[in-house]
Amino acid sequence: MKPDWKDAPEWAEWLALDGRGEWCWHEKAPSISTFRQVWFNDGEKEFAATDLSEQDWKESLERRP
Repeated sequence: MKPDWKDAPEWAEWLALDGRGEWCWHEKAPSISTFRQVWFNDGEKEFAATDLSEQDWKESLERRP
């Protein structure tokens, strides 16, 4: 289930689902790493947000409203 922005850490500006089905908050806009099927954010803050999902991870990136 996609997490709600009201539960996001204060620093989080992006939310995305990775290829394992795990939602993660990101401080900076992440890029797709198709080799590993994850979003990567080049050393910026990242935090797993919630449990697994069936949604297409490559279409999941969204910016804080």
